[in-house]
Formats: sequence, structure tokens, C-alpha cells
Amino acid sequence: MGYESEIRALLILLDDPDESIYLSVKNRLEEESVDALPFFSEFYNEAVNKLRYDEIEAKIIFKEIFNYLNYIKENHIEFPIEEFCFKISKVTFPFEDSSKHLDQLNQIAIKLKERLSLLDDPIEIIKKVNEYIFDELKMEGNIDNYFEVENNYITKLLERKKANPITLSLLYIFICQRLNIPVKGIGLPGHFIVSYQFNENQIFIDTFNRGKFLTKDECREYVIKSGYTFTENLLLPQSNIKIAERILNNLTYYFEKIENKFKSQMCIKCIEIINQFD
Repeated sequence: MGYESEIRALLILLDDPDESIYLSVKNRLEEESVDALPFFSEFYNEAVNKLRYDEIEAKIIFKEIFNYLNYIKENHIEFPIEEFCFKISKVTFPFEDSSKHLDQLNQIAIKLKERLSLLDDPIEIIKKVNEYIFDELKMEGNIDNYFEVENNYITKLLERKKANPITLSLLYIFICQRLNIPVKGIGLPGHFIVSYQFNENQIFIDTFNRGKFLTKDECREYVIKSGYTFTENLLLPQSNIKIAERILNNLTYYFEKIENKFKSQMCIKCIEIINQFD
């Protein structure tokens, strides 16, 4: 029996009322890679028990992510937030070719570097960064559909030019890292911005609001108006692990909202893994 015929035969048996048959089929399918997933759609709409399909699909998709996170943990590798951002998009888009998005990100940095070549004033440099990202590339906050799952993925930001605050901030950071511009991610309660340190000065940049410059007092005011207690620690850069945890919390919330409990559980398991990192 060929591969395609075998997968289809297993999927037909997935609705079998005999629990032992179902468990045997389930265990066999969970061994598969994402290459098996296109066949799921052939049977899903007519499936008696769609939750069985949802569970197996989630386990297949997250298996690669669990292996990736465990490899980082076991080898004590500094958490690679950019690589993680490209990996995590496969939770929703498992067949996405992230290499083209990485090339796109590199090209953005190369073109921006040309525009910065004659500048040496730190403020003028960051203004030019903002002009390029928000005016020329037209990256923007997705205000109308803030909770769309695509807003969490940098690959989709590069395609659609809109996202949530953390994804826009990470794009900003990844571009600036390629240009040796010192920006860091700042995780405010309910919002995410970046800080830009130059000489003895520091400004904050709201990427969701087209790169608007913020003072420390304006950040404090935002936090207080949002109903939180302001502390100086809120303006410290977040670690890569904390940023990844924040992305996963967003995804957990989304999957809970659409009642995909299996992907929600898998996101929580990812958080548990990264919280074990050194």
C-alpha cells in the first residue's frame, strides 16, 4: 500500500466506534509529519468526531516545535527569538516556506542601510528607520482585527503589512539588529513597545502607532490609565524567553477563543518548556 492510500485508510478508521481501533489509528497517525495533514481536509467535513482530527493535527504540528524547544533547552543555547518567531507561525501555517520571509527581512535591512549611510545623528537615524518601515513599507497596527491569529506571526506581517504590537516591535528589532542599532523590546501591561538607547539618552517607540516617540512619563501615564501600577521595572528590556512566552500567551488566548482546546493546550506546554530554560 502506498503512502497516500495508507493515510487515507487510517483516516477512514478514525471514526471507528471501537475504542481500541481508534487508539491504534491515533497512535499511528501521530507518528506522521505535517506531510499527512493535507489528507485530513479530505475527510474532516464528513467526520463524525471532528475533535479526534483536531487533536491529532495539533500533536503533529507541535511535535516539531516541542523538539525544537527541547533541543535549545538541552544544549543550553541562548534563546533565538527571531528563529522562534519563524518557527511558531507553522502552528497555523504548517506548510509555510519561511526562507522567503527571511530573505525579505534581510532585503529590508539592506535597503534601509543605504538610506542611513550618510547619517550619524542618533535621532535622525531612528527617524529614518521609522520613515522607511511605516511610510515606505506601510507597516501598521491591525486596529480593526486586533485578535486575528495572523497578527502574531512575523511571516504574515511581512505579507500583509499589519500585525499586533509585539510582532511589529519584533520586526523593528530584527531590522535594527542587522544594522547595529541598539533597540530592545519593552513589555508593558497590555502593550509592547521598543526602547532606543543612545549616548546617555533613551526614548521609547510605539511601533503600533507608526513609530511614535514616547517619553518615560508618557509610558507611565499609559500604564496607569490602563489600570496597572507603574514600576520602573516595566521599562526594562524583556528577555527573549519572556517575549516568546508573551507570544505563546497570545496564541493560547486565540485558540481558547475559537475553542481549539488541543492547540491551546500545546501552546501552554510550550510555555512550560521554555520556563525550564536556564
